[in-house]
Amino acid sequence: MERLLEEARKTLDGGWRSALNFAVEERLPNRRRALLLLNKLRERLGAEPPDYLKGDFLLHLTKLFSYSAFLGEFLVSHPEVLPELESTYTRTFKPADFRVQPGREEADVLRNLRVYRHTQMARVVLRDILNLAPFTELTRDVTLIHDACIREALRFAQEKMRERYGEPSCGFLVVAMGKAGGFELNY
Repeated sequence: MERLLEEARKTLDGGWRSALNFAVEERLPNRRRALLLLNKLRERLGAEPPDYLKGDFLLHLTKLFSYSAFLGEFLVSHPEVLPELESTYTRTFKPADFRVQPGREEADVLRNLRVYRHTQMARVVLRDILNLAPFTELTRDVTLIHDACIREALRFAQEKMRERYGEPSCGFLVVAMGKAGGFELNY
């Protein structure tokens, strides 16, 4: 850990210094992971963090990195979603706010579903670890993320079936049961 801290002190300077100090001073579940992911993000974004990472959001990301290696790696490898995450993680979403960007080709749809799901889960986890939302809202949001992904997958499947076989004589039906049907999905 000392070697990692020494390395972080050399690389995390300028605007990144506040995140380093936060990682050192705050009680985090996994300080080592937070520092490693911060270093990776700095390598990706450069010597100075972009404007959207200045202030509390960078500290909150550091905390998220400490909690989840999966979401941390996703955010480091997809920094293009960080401005959206920064502008939405403190906001309570309405059910209509949960929408996946539609795609035309299968690869685009699959990518959009993955990126949407991971970005939204990062938003939910941030709201959870920062105590920005009650548990009922968090489980509702996870269920609505699930529903948005199902809606987009269904839309794409219907479009492909229509292209291949023409107008159907009946539609598809998706039934949510158990935790999904009861708005009780969690992570």
